[in-house]
Amino acid sequence: MKTISSEKLNSDQHSLIEAAIAATDTAYVPYSGYHVGAAVLTRSGSVFAASNVENVAYGPTICGERMAIGKANASGARDIVAIAISSRSDKFEKTEIACGPCGSCRQVIYEMAQVSGCDIEVIGSTIDKSHIAVSTIEQLLPLRKKTYTSVDLMSSEKLNSDQHSLIEAAIAATDTAYVPYSGYHVGAAVLTRSGSVFAASNVENAAYGSTICAEQMAIGKANASGARDIVAIAISSRSDNHEKNEITADPCGTCRQAIYEMAQVSGCNIEVIMSDKNKHNIVIKSIEQLLPYAFGPSQLHIDVVKGNL
Repeated sequence: MKTISSEKLNSDQHSLIEAAIAATDTAYVPYSGYHVGAAVLTRSGSVFAASNVENVAYGPTICGERMAIGKANASGARDIVAIAISSRSDKFEKTEIACGPCGSCRQVIYEMAQVSGCDIEVIGSTIDKSHIAVSTIEQLLPLRKKTYTSVDLMSSEKLNSDQHSLIEAAIAATDTAYVPYSGYHVGAAVLTRSGSVFAASNVENAAYGSTICAEQMAIGKANASGARDIVAIAISSRSDNHEKNEITADPCGTCRQAIYEMAQVSGCNIEVIMSDKNKHNIVIKSIEQLLPYAFGPSQLHIDVVKGNL
């Protein structure tokens, strides 16, 4: 994200940030005390602002960014060109650095970017506008819009034995995917410092939002076995639509957020290995590369390393 001074903002950016800051006052955050406001701008100049709404069962919590997008959509507006985000906390002094949206929100913003045909501008600002950062959703969620000419592919011959084994485990896991709706099989396998491998696949649900991705299933499987010291994850996919089979799988924004959390727990910039089912197209990145300017435990002033088993 590029840092700029408030003096260099245009009128639309100024107004959008002000709307996001004002929206923090409406946040329902009885558990974290962390207020997030977001405001989206459409091509017609309309602005829709909203805030985060927490839930005692943490999973149903809805972030400010997704609430603002939902508000726009409910008004019949999907031609979003920009979104501004701001935050403050009841539990610690002012936030000094503007943070980016979480991975799940990036995924939703990216979807809207495809709908609007625009690489949506993402503006992060502190409450006092002392730190403002500007980026685009494609910069904040790299590899979602892949072209192999712009990606550094690795030959399978250059993989080490752990990487080979991890990819094989991910490929094998695609056979166990429960995907009656999309027909898109995803397998993931995580590697721990001790050398243990835990593989799993995606499990879909008729209520689409309840679907669990393979990456989260594999992390959950490791955690259920008492392992959180994850150092690498491999992902592969195949589809009942054969045209998709040659595309290298990469984690969605929500899975990147889950991987990033585990990276903070394990104290390791987790290696993410992405491969097609034939190992013809392999890409290796770190989670910090796949989720730049991430929102994580540090933004809540929480040390999760002590949560390692």
